[in-house]
Amino acid sequence: MLWPATSSALVGSSSSQTGRRTVSSRAIESRGELERAVADLERTHAGRELPLPGAWGGFRLAPESIEFWQQRRDRLHDRLHYRRDGGAWVIERLAP
Repeated sequence: MLWPATSSALVGSSSSQTGRRTVSSRAIESRGELERAVADLERTHAGRELPLPGAWGGFRLAPESIEFWQQRRDRLHDRLHYRRDGGAWVIERLAP
């Protein structure tokens, strides 16, 4: 189930109560359960933005580059560097 939203200051739109609750990261039975919950919300809030929980907050990150590193036993680690070039991401493989 989903949460009631008490504030939408994060997105600047009005909020409403969904009357449902969820526990993030809880085990669910199947992907189908998640898809049914989304379909239910889409019907309930048709034509409107979904409300956000009042406690939501955080930071928006806009990185210029990101490196993904995967360790290997032979020390030939995989390193992928993603960097912005205008509006596109360029992917480069870096030496270990």
